[in-house]
Amino acid sequence: MPKVPFTILGDQTGNAEDGQTEREGEEMNRAFTIMRVSSHEQKKKYGFAVQWEDDILFGAEALGLEVSRELSREVDESATKAQRSDFTACVREAIDLHNKGEVDALLFPRVDRESRDAFISIPLLNECFANGLPVYFAKEELHLDPTDLEAKKKYLEEVNRSMDYIITLKRNTERGRKKRVKSGLFAGGCSSNLFGFDYDKGHRVINHETGQTVKQIFQWYLEGDNMVNITARLHSLGIKSPLGKPNWERSTIFRILINRAYTGRADFGGIEIEQPALITMADFECVQLRLKRNRELARRNAKYDYLLSGHVVCSLCGRRYTGATTHRKNRSYVCSRGRNKTRLNPCDGKPLRADSLEEVVWMEVERALQNPKLIQAGLEAVNEHDYEPELVALKARLRYYKAERRRLFDAFRISVDEETFRESIKQIDTDEASANRRYAEIEGLIKTADQTPTPKDIQTACDLIGKNIERLDFEDRRRILEALKVKVHTGTTVRIEGSLPIELPPSRPPLECPQEFYSPGLAIRRKIHVE
Repeated sequence: MPKVPFTILGDQTGNAEDGQTEREGEEMNRAFTIMRVSSHEQKKKYGFAVQWEDDILFGAEALGLEVSRELSREVDESATKAQRSDFTACVREAIDLHNKGEVDALLFPRVDRESRDAFISIPLLNECFANGLPVYFAKEELHLDPTDLEAKKKYLEEVNRSMDYIITLKRNTERGRKKRVKSGLFAGGCSSNLFGFDYDKGHRVINHETGQTVKQIFQWYLEGDNMVNITARLHSLGIKSPLGKPNWERSTIFRILINRAYTGRADFGGIEIEQPALITMADFECVQLRLKRNRELARRNAKYDYLLSGHVVCSLCGRRYTGATTHRKNRSYVCSRGRNKTRLNPCDGKPLRADSLEEVVWMEVERALQNPKLIQAGLEAVNEHDYEPELVALKARLRYYKAERRRLFDAFRISVDEETFRESIKQIDTDEASANRRYAEIEGLIKTADQTPTPKDIQTACDLIGKNIERLDFEDRRRILEALKVKVHTGTTVRIEGSLPIELPPSRPPLECPQEFYSPGLAIRRKIHVE
């Protein structure tokens, strides 16, 4: 390791010229300099020019180091991130130059420009020490020698002081953000930015261009498009992503579809803030239902096709059966809880041979689809059902929620207990939304019951299905099972139940929220072979 002189410039009682002459006679070590900022505000107050003039030039002379702009690097990156790619690249560049003999030391303006977290910085510093590269800090005039206990102590004291500053800053920032949120304003910063909205003085306002894009994404998904198709459609229309890129990622579409803030209520640390709504709660919940069902039916990485994947339910534990192969390469359905016998309380549900089960279930589905009497009986069952008592009860419940909301507002004016008030209002909103959804569902069922097809129409549809059902491929059969909501309950006998979808609301695919009835004729009991 090269030795670096720690001499003080000149004689304090002499003149500056004597000191300069003494320095000129010494051998100066060339230093590779790294300066860092972590924010735009920091650039203005303690930017690269200030670091160079106030710290680097002053400290380098005191440490006997020669510095130049050609061997200096500027990094715009946080010191508290676990992965600091730009900063790490600069340090390793210094190590490479040192191994080539082009630099003799690594110099930072001050300790907090190198790191504010010792756990993050020490592995990188050890790389420098392992390659014999000395490390210096200009403002502290510190040579960090790993064999010098005093130098290490001073370095760690400076890092701890920096960490205390960051902790205090974060605590104060979080306190200010919570105060703004409690007052009904968005906290500002990146967390307040949401695609489809602009941020204006603590409030989100709809951006007409990007807001329309969000509405279109939900609409396409509700109409049956998958996320890959939606990304292609957005690209073909020339619509840019939230990052301003021409190509959309599937993950971006997914994050938009699961964000409840688009319904008009944004959640910040358990506190809800109202904002303009781009979609209705009913549409949002339909989207979540389809996403959940897609996860259950996902066939990623499957080596074999399982027609009933996601449709078989264990009668013992209620978990779903999943596809599996035996050591003889036979396809089977096994309980997801009983698959791993080493887990606590595994299920005793028996595996079922896939070929036998799929044959039985599909045979019953074909029978149901080609049976006009079964369909007619189900339609008549819907027409005979009396929904009037439930409608009356729902109307009374909605009137109660309205009165309860007024009562809470009156109580809040007296007690000013904001936390209790917000929690109570949130619960009423949730219950009221649930009641409104059920009310709309019943109204849809009543409307559909008034449009019952004639027996001749039903017979024609069944004949058409019978002519084409043998031509269906695997994916077609999967879609039919999903549309019929087929569920297979296991046991010593297998019980199959399902529902026949009737007319759906406009722009709703069969996989979303079908208004349906359960047909008692579709439920059967049939013994099949159990392994």
